Amino acid sequence: MRTQSNESSPVLSKLHRNIRLQQWQEVCDTILQDSSQRSSPVEAIVYNAANSIIPLLLQENAIGWTAVHFVALHGAPDLSCWTWILTRVLEDYHLFMRHIEEGDESGHYLDYRINPFFRRTQAGHSPTDLFFSKRLHPFPWEIIDARRNAERLKEGLNFFINLNADHEMLVDLRMKIRRKMDEEKKRQQEESFGFCYASILSGTTAENRGTQENGQAAIVEGDQELEHEMSVNDHVHEVEEENVLLIEREGTRSSSSRPYIEDFQVDNTILEELVNFWHEMELLLIAATRLELRIDNAENDALLDDCSYERQSEWRVVHGLSIVGCPKKIANLAVKLYPEQVNQFDENGNLPLHLASSSHQTSALAEGTWHHDHTPYGENAFTAPPMMKCLLRVYPEAASVINAAGRYPINLAILAGKTWQDGVYDLFRAGPNVVLDGSIDRTIGLPPFMLAALPRYSSIDDSCLKVRESIFEQEMRAKRSASKNIGSMWMLLPDSSKVRALSEAKIDIHKVQLTSIYQLLRLVPEFIGGVG
Repeated sequence: MRTQSNESSPVLSKLHRNIRLQQWQEVCDTILQDSSQRSSPVEAIVYNAANSIIPLLLQENAIGWTAVHFVALHGAPDLSCWTWILTRVLEDYHLFMRHIEEGDESGHYLDYRINPFFRRTQAGHSPTDLFFSKRLHPFPWEIIDARRNAERLKEGLNFFINLNADHEMLVDLRMKIRRKMDEEKKRQQEESFGFCYASILSGTTAENRGTQENGQAAIVEGDQELEHEMSVNDHVHEVEEENVLLIEREGTRSSSSRPYIEDFQVDNTILEELVNFWHEMELLLIAATRLELRIDNAENDALLDDCSYERQSEWRVVHGLSIVGCPKKIANLAVKLYPEQVNQFDENGNLPLHLASSSHQTSALAEGTWHHDHTPYGENAFTAPPMMKCLLRVYPEAASVINAAGRYPINLAILAGKTWQDGVYDLFRAGPNVVLDGSIDRTIGLPPFMLAALPRYSSIDDSCLKVRESIFEQEMRAKRSASKNIGSMWMLLPDSSKVRALSEAKIDIHKVQLTSIYQLLRLVPEFIGGVG
């Protein structure tokens, strides 16, 4: 439920448009001006206006897109711009949170308190979803270069996924990724991670400027057309079935012309593109999961002798992907590159499976299900998130391991709002004794079937955020159901149809929850009357 105005200021629309057109000098100028003019918070709550107390990078437009969503989708011309914009987002977020820490008892700033990299648009897509979607599953109306780059990236991912774990090319890829992270670490140390405006602009090379000009030619300018286009982009799950079939046939044609393995062995360009993609992804994951971009402890190659979690905080990409969620290809390559991380505890005493089970940050878009007739995960899901399935495949024993808080992955999944269909059954199948032996959650003191009977998203401490997640899930189910059964985009439906769709979605959610309770209870029926 959105509390702010749907009106976007001209300054905000300009910033979003400049990011889409890759006009980074204008982006820098706008953000610098916003920072210099911003004053301390005032009593009046002003949303999405030129004099808003909310930083421009965190403000959203009429359909819930912030600058972070646009950056994640369209990227940056080079690594300097990418790290700079991520840093600016984090700085603005931390500054804003300090300002409202004690002054938001009414919940007016609820949406802005959420991690900016996890905030979802009105169609349910987070910046991390959009990052993966654009690079692996571009929209059908994207320019042909974007689709070609995605095909090359997927071919590269498939190639390395199919290699043996000790293959020299896989080892080389890991070393190149590590070297890239070391270079970033050195850069941060040399610049003290400060804002270097001149380096950002000087990094916009002639090649990048050419890319910007091509992008400008491909994108229609104008505020009204911008809002309309992004509105269409943000309701991609509402593409009609006939168009879906056309897209699938097009994807089949392009995938039939795959290069031979020999081509990959000599094509360093694909390897370089994959390394660059992976590095950008890791920086985004670090920003999203740590809310900082320092990588002093990002030692991906550190092999640990045991599973102890009493150690200094250390960046592990498998753990980061488990929190954020990712497409299947990314999950498979991550565990292939870093198999030792699968059974490592983080500093909070969680294995990757604990993090994947308790995470709320999964949706259908990252896997590209918006243009494939596959079963989505996230809202309306009938399968576990890809990262969870991948972790269960390579290390199923983790399903029977408790974390530092004494909780099993299946209990974490239930409390996070996952159901029998979208993860709980997979966890039970990997570690059935957790349920069959009558285990009780140590924190709440209830068996799994009773955990499933608790209000959804019980793991969220903030009551306002808990309500927000429940309302959001209801809205997502209603939108998808309306587009499928009524045959119209949500924004075009009359109010009466929306009310009916929301009511039906609420009933569906209750049915799914009851299914989870029933399936868990029938496994240990002796629990009836035996708890308390």
